Amino acid sequence: RFPATLIRQGVTTKPDFDTTNLALLFPENDETEIAYMIAQMPHAWKEASPVNPHVHVRLTQAGQPVFVMEYKWYNPSGDTVPTTWSEYRMTANTATWSTGTLSNMIYGAEPLDATGKEESSILLIKLYRETGDGYSGDVLFDEFDIHHLVEKFGKDV
Repeated sequence: RFPATLIRQGVTTKPDFDTTNLALLFPENDETEIAYMIAQMPHAWKEASPVNPHVHVRLTQAGQPVFVMEYKWYNPSGDTVPTTWSEYRMTANTATWSTGTLSNMIYGAEPLDATGKEESSILLIKLYRETGDGYSGDVLFDEFDIHHLVEKFGKDV
């Protein structure tokens, strides 16, 4: 879990932080405002099982914000760190806005493939909002997190 209050905003301290709503403000049409994170997959994760990265946001109007996660994923046991970034797009809402402020999750069409990845594998993440996504103004961003299967037995956690 990566709450908005703990995400590194980069050298420009963008995206802005909304101290009233305790959220990052991802602006419309500016892919240079990036949140940076480093995730380590937990020891309880069922190795190589698919994972579901997603964002928690608050929507105040109709439209579909789209978030892009660029990432490098590698094992801690001697893997070569990738030289290029892979991309995972989060394009689907869990609910449809109708009135007021709606708490929502935005996730990808498919889980992220984790074939060959081990416990404690590392994800370097750059997260930003896609230009021209069809949602006007800022998106109130609460948190980024990754849902995953848990190994119930046989692990020292």
